[in-house]
Amino acid sequence: MIGIIGGYGNIGQWAATLLYENLQESIKIGGRSREKFDSFIKINKLPKAQYQYADIDDKKSIQKFASGCTSVLNCAGPTYDKSSGLGQIMRSMNIKYADVGYASKQQTDMEKNQSDILCKAGAIPGLSGLLPRYLAMKFDKVFSMEFYYQALGRFTKTAAEDYLKGIFINTKGEMPRKRECETRLLPLSSTAVNLYPYYDGESDYVRRKLSLDTGHWFMALEGECTKNFMNRMGALLTGNKGKIIEELCNATYIDTLGRKDYAGFVIQMKGEKDGKQKVKTLLLKGDSPEYLTGAVAASAVIAMEKMTINTETGELYSMDKVQEFMQILEKMGQGIQIHIENKSIEELLVTEEGEI
Repeated sequence: MIGIIGGYGNIGQWAATLLYENLQESIKIGGRSREKFDSFIKINKLPKAQYQYADIDDKKSIQKFASGCTSVLNCAGPTYDKSSGLGQIMRSMNIKYADVGYASKQQTDMEKNQSDILCKAGAIPGLSGLLPRYLAMKFDKVFSMEFYYQALGRFTKTAAEDYLKGIFINTKGEMPRKRECETRLLPLSSTAVNLYPYYDGESDYVRRKLSLDTGHWFMALEGECTKNFMNRMGALLTGNKGKIIEELCNATYIDTLGRKDYAGFVIQMKGEKDGKQKVKTLLLKGDSPEYLTGAVAASAVIAMEKMTINTETGELYSMDKVQEFMQILEKMGQGIQIHIENKSIEELLVTEEGEI
């Protein structure tokens, strides 16, 4: 039995559906609303799915929910201040635990080298740290990398809070006062995207793990309202945190009206293979940010069910079974496309005309 806390939410519904389809066994969905569960089950036709009340702030309800499960996935959030406590509950019950959300440094330190807990098990952070490591396996040595997370989609409150932590807090822990962006074309769409440099703990881990000479990380987002929000961020910093998150959610919502959501990665690497200089670009595109995150989370659970996983930090991006995980993700569903091309980004823009 697999348990999914928040399994009828924006991300959890995709994780629950994909786990149901791929494992072909009953699942248990936890949350605080039986009505939302019933509506979700009716729409998505998951007859073997069960409901049980679960509140991440109520330890007893979590223990009761987890009873009988081999793995539990938490898609409720934000949980960066709760994931360790939830993980400790699961560990005391000998249950594997995955969480799409953040863990603080203190929490992560407690979970290092554990095979039964995976935090940050989503698209970004999570898959965003695995993909460079996966692409680097195609080289004998990697010299440089350009990394882009490219997306058009509405932010949930959880996603907005996590996103703002990664994009606006620099390596000194300070908040920059201005975020003017550049624009450029990337292969996942025919529309120019706005580029926002970022560098977080996951980026630093990848840079050190791959021994990169140079590396550049960007959020590449579409939409004028989102762009205007980012450019005004300095003036907003003194305001109410909840209102800032709400404004980002509203900006991304307006930008998506009448357009199809998507999310994915464009990663270009230069390195050496068999004594020759090579360039390769990985392209991954998902149907929406929520779908991609849900698919990664579901893949994390399947990976934990099928094999022993070790990590350096307790987080998905540092897991040891990179190729095995990617094989699971590629089989997950029709909503994800993955390609590795022996071309640069600029060459792809000419040959693919902005689409994959």
